[in-house]
Amino acid sequence: MKIGTYYYPEQWPREQWERDFDRIQSMGLQIVHMAEFAWFTLEPEPGRFEFGWLDDCLELARRRKLDVILCTPTAAPPIWLSQQHPDVLPVDRHGTVMRHGGRRHYSPTSSAFRDATRRVVTAMAEHFGKHDSVIGWQIDNEYSGNFDQSPETHRAFQEWLRRKYETIDNLNRAWGNQFWNQYYTDFSQILMPTDRNARYGNPHERLDGSRFWSWAYADFNKLQSDILRPRVGDHRFITTNFMPFHMDANPGDMREGLDLFSWDAYPVTGWDKQVSDETYRLADPNWFGIIHDQMASYTAAGRSWSFSPGR
Repeated sequence: MKIGTYYYPEQWPREQWERDFDRIQSMGLQIVHMAEFAWFTLEPEPGRFEFGWLDDCLELARRRKLDVILCTPTAAPPIWLSQQHPDVLPVDRHGTVMRHGGRRHYSPTSSAFRDATRRVVTAMAEHFGKHDSVIGWQIDNEYSGNFDQSPETHRAFQEWLRRKYETIDNLNRAWGNQFWNQYYTDFSQILMPTDRNARYGNPHERLDGSRFWSWAYADFNKLQSDILRPRVGDHRFITTNFMPFHMDANPGDMREGLDLFSWDAYPVTGWDKQVSDETYRLADPNWFGIIHDQMASYTAAGRSWSFSPGR
């Protein structure tokens, strides 16, 4: 078993990098994971790439015989993309457009976002894809996000339903739309649900909304894996890190294009953490067992890997 660490060189002064890589080596760690949230540092303006700093980090890793996992940086889009293409930002149930900042401020159905993704992932794969120190690639980070209410997502949901049901009559029957007179006469009338809670809505519609949203992330993931695979070689793995039991992204939808399944197993957090006794910030070990069993069930190729990332 190899043990490594996440490292964010773009967040530290350059004069400290040598010190940090020395410490990684001295602790006996064997892998370093980089570039996950570094889109702006890699592409400070559209089409202008600055990879020299990451080349330097790869050389620091090589000299210390550290393996490297490189990441595509799509989980945190840069400000220039949000400003030039506001339609990449998700829209909530009230019609409010999400502001730029933090992370996950994108919709996987946005054509402008997908175009920008193709550009940066292609450039990274062509520059770093065959580097001797790179053992694998992680796509994005922890796929998640509220159901987007943008026009592009509505149209994508309608097309997904059309492919699934073929006719509107088939959909009406499958969804039980005779109840409360919920009939549709055309796919264009159907909007992406606002969330998973049916309340007074149609539970079948919400279920298909959830299935579509996972498919949208899987399709976005495949977009990236299709770029990476021919450029990185067959002996470098491609993965993405899942959040176990997280409903936005069903790992089973992403078998195509992934060589192994990885997931986040935080040793200092969990659903059962307490603030009032000795179990504070320690996760229930039973949940860890369940998480590992659940994620292992998706490994079609028999390969899995557990991450405990620091962010």
